[in-house]
Amino acid sequence: NVNNTTNLANPYITYSQPTANDATMVDLLTAKTSVTKAAGDEVAIKFYHRLWALDVVITNGQTEGIGPDDQVTNAPTLTIKSVSVTVENFPTGAQIYLNKDHSPGLVLNTATHKYTYTINPKATNGDVLANSGETATATYGSLLFLPITAGTFKYSLEITYLDSRGVESTFSTG
Repeated sequence: NVNNTTNLANPYITYSQPTANDATMVDLLTAKTSVTKAAGDEVAIKFYHRLWALDVVITNGQTEGIGPDDQVTNAPTLTIKSVSVTVENFPTGAQIYLNKDHSPGLVLNTATHKYTYTINPKATNGDVLANSGETATATYGSLLFLPITAGTFKYSLEITYLDSRGVESTFSTG
């Protein structure tokens, strides 16, 4: 929502942090110009990204593993079934000024929430990351977040995968 009624000199967007990794998670760009032109004239406007993006990159760096026949394999695989990112004590939203140089450029809500964003694999049965002498990598994201003070982003990551034998496991980190 653009607030045009209470702050005409410095309009801002009332932004709500999306609660899921869905169509509501979109990039936000703002711009402001003080150039005055005649009607119909072009105005050059420079847009700025106002959110930051988080991508989860998973690499299969294994050189050996146990295959489906319970024998050692030099081509181990990981099949990524799901990736979840949980953020804690994250602002529920903010007022983001269209002019990024306005002080303050944004005002974070004091209300916070715990969000869990699930990123589904690209393939129906999971993304296979095979390693046959060359590491395989997959990128999951981009999750978009409000900018917050450095050192305050609290997250955990959970990856559900199948190993080379087809056994499901979960890797979690804080």
